[in-house]
Amino acid sequence: MHLFENNRNVDLFNSLQLIRLHSLNGEAVQSLLKHIAERKYGYVSRRFAKILSITDKGVELAQAIDDVQKHEPNKYLKFLMSSIRSSIDQAIDLNYVIEEIEEQIIDEQKNIFDKYILYTNRMSMAALYVTFAPFIYVILEIINWVVVDFMEGSSFMSDSIRIGFFVANTVALLLITMLINKNEA
Repeated sequence: MHLFENNRNVDLFNSLQLIRLHSLNGEAVQSLLKHIAERKYGYVSRRFAKILSITDKGVELAQAIDDVQKHEPNKYLKFLMSSIRSSIDQAIDLNYVIEEIEEQIIDEQKNIFDKYILYTNRMSMAALYVTFAPFIYVILEIINWVVVDFMEGSSFMSDSIRIGFFVANTVALLLITMLINKNEA
């Protein structure tokens, strides 16, 4: 997905309601494009303004839409432009097209959200490993001291606790690195 594709889809999603309203009122395609171009729908407004600027140079509206549509990277806007272009020659119900685009954008946003949740779950587990791995080692060291060292009369947890923290944190960091690399793949 292109870096700014999500923002373009948001602009398109927001503009679809106005397109639906004007198409229901039976407005001409050029008037519909002008309404969107004048509003603050970001990328969508700029693309429709480009179509209108081409028509101002004397090019037919259908040809101007075709020219802009050829270079359009956003698949949903490209589909909308194709449908608007078809509505010039034929009686096509744009409301059906708008509903289809809205559903596809919503499904794509759900997929992005699901991936984000999966990523945060993995990171939460990694944080738990980092947090609790040293504690587990300390508990095991205390048990070892109580069972073995206390009976022998040695001092409580010598330098082995430092080594244990080092080992536990190293293992936890390796687990985090594996989870992050797995998520990026």
